[in-house]
Amino acid sequence: MTGKNDWGTWNTTVTNLIINQLVFRHISDDLDPGARFNPDLIPSLPPVIHPNSPPEDRDKYTHWWSMDGIASHILCSTIDTAILNSLPMPNTRLGKRRTARSVYTFLRQPYGSGDYNSVVNIEFKLRALSCSNGTGFVSVHDYISTYRLYTNEMSSAGYPMPPRQLLQLFADGLPNNAIFSNLRQHIYISLDETDDLRLPTMEHIYARTRVINNTSQCLHLRCTDMKARQPNPAPTTTVSTEQKPKPMCRNCGGVHLTKNCFQAGGAMVHSV
Repeated sequence: MTGKNDWGTWNTTVTNLIINQLVFRHISDDLDPGARFNPDLIPSLPPVIHPNSPPEDRDKYTHWWSMDGIASHILCSTIDTAILNSLPMPNTRLGKRRTARSVYTFLRQPYGSGDYNSVVNIEFKLRALSCSNGTGFVSVHDYISTYRLYTNEMSSAGYPMPPRQLLQLFADGLPNNAIFSNLRQHIYISLDETDDLRLPTMEHIYARTRVINNTSQCLHLRCTDMKARQPNPAPTTTVSTEQKPKPMCRNCGGVHLTKNCFQAGGAMVHSV
């Protein structure tokens, strides 16, 4: 990480690495009330020892700091030298040590939108994001990616948005058409669930949104291809319905040829 613009990618990368090393407890925040019990996510603080501590406590103390060193090394080895030199140094002469939690907390403030005003700006962008219309219009794919980016930044800053609010904002920004109406109604109905643990997860909603969007695009392409394959209609010949003018006799004015007139003075009188 070289600056504030790198925080999102950097935080996601190092957090996943620290979780996989089973030392996430050394930088994690407190769990929300009612959260499932997960010992790997509960914050861990350094044990306290004194000169008369038994060997077992000393071993626990040493083990804790060795695990904390793994998390601290991951954090410090992935930031720019200038940022590394700005980290506060503990006074080892007073027996103080710098924990991975203190490093992560320090980096959050200037680089991770750790102040509440910065988080409010991210929330404003999140509310303006939409797939339907308006200035924040984006495609469904970009909507999911950007929504996840903003929510991750808010969480990493220490001010995560409540799950119900996350679900409602996402549903509000879905395309305003019949294709996504069932998913939107499903999300709105789920908000009445009193137990937060039974709410649909955002990853589940993201997955359903992608499936619906991909299916819609496939159907659109199939219809377009079928129309392109249809043969052009053969040209049809039209029969003229115009009637020929009826003959008019110049002798008697009847409807027949003059040469066929049998009236007085007609050409056919002497032939009878």
